[in-house]
Amino acid sequence: MIYPKIKVNQNISLSQIKLSDAPRLTELLHDKQVSNNLLKVPHPYSIADAEHFINFVQEVKIEKNEIQLYAIRNQFNFVIGGVGRKMLHGADGTTDEIGYWLGAAFWNQGIMTAVLNKYCEHCFNNLNLIKIEATIFATNDASAQLLNKVGFTEGDYLSDYYTKGDQKIDAIRYFKNA
Repeated sequence: MIYPKIKVNQNISLSQIKLSDAPRLTELLHDKQVSNNLLKVPHPYSIADAEHFINFVQEVKIEKNEIQLYAIRNQFNFVIGGVGRKMLHGADGTTDEIGYWLGAAFWNQGIMTAVLNKYCEHCFNNLNLIKIEATIFATNDASAQLLNKVGFTEGDYLSDYYTKGDQKIDAIRYFKNA
């Protein structure tokens, strides 16, 4: 199978993450502003964490024969974030959950708005999805605003839904229909 590069706009694209991206991934995810809003990203974030994650992404790609987790790249082909999906109901399911993050230096520039619009379009048009969900920390106002901006609808409030470290975290589930 050919693994497509998804062109978001003239400056941003989505593509496969590679082991050579590990130092950049480490630099971006070591920022506590970023890792605070990501469930499975430890702080501090090490090169070993990045390599483990990239190897996991490669395993999923081989197992599912598709890219489910993309690197967000700028016009210089540097990783600036990530976006991906998790199959909620297997390969034949019509609803998946997405997750995303962006390095703090790239916040408030409209990048993630463009990425989510294009990625949702890709999922609906190429993966036979009819619904996409995104579950965010209830305290993540920026992510809530982003999801509303790209056409998601606020759904259930989920008390103590996540555990990060020893802390229980409330969440809000958003959804978007094709």
